[in-house]
Amino acid sequence: MDAKQYSLDDYWQVVSAKVCAKCIDGDGRENCRLSAGEECALKARFPKIVETVLSVKTDRMEPYIQELRKNVCRLCIDQSPDGTCILRSHLDCGLDRYFPLVVEAIEGMQDSAVNNSWRRIVICTRDYTTDVPLA
Repeated sequence: MDAKQYSLDDYWQVVSAKVCAKCIDGDGRENCRLSAGEECALKARFPKIVETVLSVKTDRMEPYIQELRKNVCRLCIDQSPDGTCILRSHLDCGLDRYFPLVVEAIEGMQDSAVNNSWRRIVICTRDYTTDVPLA
């Protein structure tokens, strides 16, 4: 099953349910409490984040983080040209803080799609396989 079957809205629903409910800038019910002048990096860069996560296939977090830095963080005004970030260094970047949960949510959708597809194939195969000779 292909990753393209999901829309960004599908991904956002799953990711926000997993992340926003735990975010220290939220109210615990998936509602953001950032002030008007602040921007949620996860929401602002979500299409690029999804693209980045889907481009990595590994069971280790480090390659995901490397791709995040290369594809998403480099676009952030808070990152210095040398790749350092004052927000990350002060544990103030929500995207950096919750990125493992983001990866888990997106990859979980992909794993679920593959597993559900596999089950359908098995069921269909079982339905059309018979030990009784057809007469």
